[in-house]
Amino acid sequence: MFRTRSETTSGDGYDCPPDTDTFPRYFVCVDAFLAKTYNERMKKETKEKIVVEITPEIRALFDSYHKETEKEMTRYVGALSEDFQSKVSAIGEQFSGLNDKLDMHTEMIGLLAEDVAVLKEDVSVLKDDVGILKTDVSEIKDILKTKADKTEVIHISRRVSVLERNV
Repeated sequence: MFRTRSETTSGDGYDCPPDTDTFPRYFVCVDAFLAKTYNERMKKETKEKIVVEITPEIRALFDSYHKETEKEMTRYVGALSEDFQSKVSAIGEQFSGLNDKLDMHTEMIGLLAEDVAVLKEDVSVLKDDVGILKTDVSEIKDILKTKADKTEVIHISRRVSVLERNV
């Protein structure tokens, strides 16, 4: 079943296939050089190749392992897919919640902008009213400067009446 040959010998009829995809599928060429320890590799310069003829029994064994592996991979990929979909779903729900909050905040900002516009109008009206009040107060001050105090007028009128009686 296993036959080996050294690259330095002529071989026994089972030449290792070339490193292309054209060699028959029932031959497997294994580089035994890679299986040796580091020290042995450094001491020996030649590489040995193992040529294995795959028998129907080995092919059946490979096929059964392949089917098992395929089932396991299918289950594993299914589990990964389910996990990924649940995480994407959670992200989608969070995104939806953020969109709702954003919409609510946009509405609130719109209402606040309207309120600010109304307040600006009210402030301008108040400014105009304060300007009018300032002018009115200055006019009143001017008028009061020319008028006498009532208590003084009463006091002066009493003095005048007393003087008139005496004279």
